[in-house]
Amino acid sequence: MILPGWESIESVTKIHRFFEVGGIVCLGLLVVFEAFSYVYGHRRDVLAEASQGENIQQALDESKKEAARLKSEYELQMGTLKSEANAARTTQQETAKELAVLRERNSPRSLSTIDREKLLAQLRMHKGYEIVVRHSPNLESQGFAEQLSSVLVSAGWTLGRTPFRIIEKDATGLFIVVNDVNKAPEGATILQGALKSIGLVAPGAANTSVADGTFELYVGQKPAN
Repeated sequence: MILPGWESIESVTKIHRFFEVGGIVCLGLLVVFEAFSYVYGHRRDVLAEASQGENIQQALDESKKEAARLKSEYELQMGTLKSEANAARTTQQETAKELAVLRERNSPRSLSTIDREKLLAQLRMHKGYEIVVRHSPNLESQGFAEQLSSVLVSAGWTLGRTPFRIIEKDATGLFIVVNDVNKAPEGATILQGALKSIGLVAPGAANTSVADGTFELYVGQKPAN
């Protein structure tokens, strides 16, 4: 096969120059394309990194939101548990108070060691008085009357003989019984003050069957409160 212009030097020269120039142009285009290829390739990498960074940031933001949501739920649950615990503690304290009141209400009266020593010390300063101790016809009143009698005897007071007397109507609490409250014996006033110093209220009560100049300590039923 014979190429065009193969036999003519002028044609061959022209064709040679054409391809030579074309090669140079193609080489230039190659360089340009490679340059643009490099630029766009670099831009692609930059955009890819930026996109990856945005994805990472978005993931971090989502993680923060999820962490905040979980924290909020945790705090809400802890608040609920704390409220329930406080309510349970309050209920427990109220129950304990009610049980303490019931125990106090159902337990017999008794002098504590401190109250006994304090009462004993005050009564010893006024030894020599004679007193009759009476009590309501029940075991609780009898036991408390015996404790008070023991203190009186230890303080140097004398227990008088208990006269027979029918109790028409029982009373609650402690009373110092005299013939006339306006002419109460000195010992009755002393005993009343000594009992008051340890929180025992013993108001005066008049009974004409009590001999003038004498006094009695009556231990009635335990108060309800």
